[in-house]
Amino acid sequence: MNFETAEPGSAISIPSPDELNLFKALFSFRVRDGHSPKENFLTEALVYTLKKNPVAMREWVKLLTSGEISTSSAEINTRLTHIDGENHSSIYPDVHVSGCDAGEKTFNLVVEHKWDSPCSLPQLKRYAKLKGTGERRFLAFVCVSAQEKRVADKFPKAEFDGLSYKTVLWRDVYRVLFAIESKDRTLEEFLDFMKKEGLAPGKAITIQEMQAFLASRGFKRQLDRYCQRLLNEYDWSSVPQKFHYAPKITDAWGRTAIVFSESSWKPAIAIGFLYDPTDHGVQLLKPEKGIDLAIRIHADPAANPSPTKVLELLELRAAELRRQGAVVHTKNQPGNNNKHTLILIRRSLGEVISDAATEDEQVEAIHGQLKKWCLTLFADQDLLNALATLKPYR
Repeated sequence: MNFETAEPGSAISIPSPDELNLFKALFSFRVRDGHSPKENFLTEALVYTLKKNPVAMREWVKLLTSGEISTSSAEINTRLTHIDGENHSSIYPDVHVSGCDAGEKTFNLVVEHKWDSPCSLPQLKRYAKLKGTGERRFLAFVCVSAQEKRVADKFPKAEFDGLSYKTVLWRDVYRVLFAIESKDRTLEEFLDFMKKEGLAPGKAITIQEMQAFLASRGFKRQLDRYCQRLLNEYDWSSVPQKFHYAPKITDAWGRTAIVFSESSWKPAIAIGFLYDPTDHGVQLLKPEKGIDLAIRIHADPAANPSPTKVLELLELRAAELRRQGAVVHTKNQPGNNNKHTLILIRRSLGEVISDAATEDEQVEAIHGQLKKWCLTLFADQDLLNALATLKPYR
C-alpha cells in the first residue's frame, strides 16, 4: 500500500458563547451544495485538536485500539491517498495514524467517521484490505447513532482478518477527551462544539424536571439536544422527501422542533416539543406530566384562507391518529386558536417516555411515536397532492 498526502465607531457588544467558540463559528460557513460536509468538518476539527494535545492523542488512540496501543507521538493525517493493490484504485479513509507503540512495534490505524451518513460494509471491506507497513493493524469505525453502531458490530469478523476492528460512538470519544485533566483551549473549544452539536453524552429527561421549570434554559437546551439526536441519528423517510429541502432545528413560538419544509415553506412541518402552548392557541395536555410531544403542519393563513380540500383530507387522517391515542386539532376546530395551524398532533411527553430510564431509551421512544404519526399522516397521496397546492408564506 502506498501513502500520499492529499492537498487537502460602533457600540461595544459582548460576544455570545457561540461566537467565542471557534468550531461553532466556522461551522456556520460550511459549504451548502445540497448537503453539508459535516463529517469532513468534524474530522478536520478532531485531528487538529489531537495534534495540539499529545495526551488527547494518546487517549484517543487507546480508545480506538481497545487499549492495545499507547502512544502520544504518532503521525496522524486526514484523507491520505491509499492505493488498492487489487483494483488499482484510490481510497481515502477519513484518518490514518501510524507510529510505534510502547514496545517499539510499528502500527497502522485507519479510522472511518460517520455523522449524517449510514454505515457501509463495502467501504469498510476496502479499508480492511489495506495492508500497510506496520506490524499491527487496526480499523476503527466512529458514528453518532447507537443503531448504526449495532449494524457495524454485526459485520462478519472474517472480513477483517489480520487486524483489530473496533466500533465506538462519538459520545465515547467525547467521554475520553473530557476526562483529560490537561485540557488546552483548543480541546475545550472542541468539546464544547461536540456538546452543542449533540455529539456528547447527556442525561435523561425527568418528569420532575419538566414540572419544576418547563421553560428553564437548562431544560430547553435538553430539548435542543434531543432534537439534534433525532435529526442526526434517525431515519426520517416517514416524512415525504419533498419536505427535506433543509431540515433545521428551531426554538420559537413555545416549541423546540425539527422543521421540515420545501424551499418556500408551503407548508412547514414542525416535529418536536411544545413547552409553552400560548402562541399555538392550545393548552398543554397534562401539565402534571410535563410538556407535549407534537407534530404541527402550518401554512400562511393570509395566502391560504380556506384550504378546504386540505382540511377535509387532514380530518380523515386525524380520525385514524385519534384512534391511536393522539390528541389532534385541525384548523378552525374548537380548541385550536392559531390560524396558521392546519393540524396539530400531540401526546404528553411524560406518557411517551414513562417506561424509558436512560437518554437513549427516551430518544428511541420519542422517535418511535413520531414515526408512527408520520406514517399515518402521510399515507394518503391525495393529501400530499392537496398540500402541494398551498401557497407559500408572503
